[in-house]
Amino acid sequence: LRATGAHVVMRAGSQFPLTQAKVLPDGTYLAELHKAGREAITVRVIEYSVTTTDHATGEVTEGETVRLITDLLDVEAYPAEDFPDLYRSRWVSEEIFDAVKTDMRGGTDAVLRSRSPELARGEAWALLCVYQAIGDLVVQVGDTAGESPDRISFSDTLRFFRSTITSVAEAFSPSTVEIRHRQGRSGTN
Repeated sequence: LRATGAHVVMRAGSQFPLTQAKVLPDGTYLAELHKAGREAITVRVIEYSVTTTDHATGEVTEGETVRLITDLLDVEAYPAEDFPDLYRSRWVSEEIFDAVKTDMRGGTDAVLRSRSPELARGEAWALLCVYQAIGDLVVQVGDTAGESPDRISFSDTLRFFRSTITSVAEAFSPSTVEIRHRQGRSGTN
């Protein structure tokens, strides 16, 4: 990743053994990341825990410790308190990709039907447009109900729309319209 010029912020689970080398003024620390056959990389480690509050009871629960590693070593330019929101934003993006790839396309094994790059791009844009439209409706429903849109399931909303579209599509299928048209002409319904 570093060879591309991009900066890295990623979660480092227990599969990344990190030994604290130097504690920085903001409480984060430097460590060496080792991979067999490659030179060690100095990373900055940011650890924090996520607390949640139950809206009904007000009970506060402290969750697991999250350990992020980054090549952004400068504590002045990149304050530690910015990283939890940055990482959360990254996961919002991942959730969008998952919704499009898994929920909307029909599973992880499903592939785009288009056979040319141009048509595949169009199909991908169409999926993103449908995702955005459903997201906009989720926000409107949340606003109307006085709920945060984050508390409304995208998968459940998609299932609802699919069932609605299926029932509407049956009412407007060519065979149904043709039968109604013929029945209308003969005067019988």
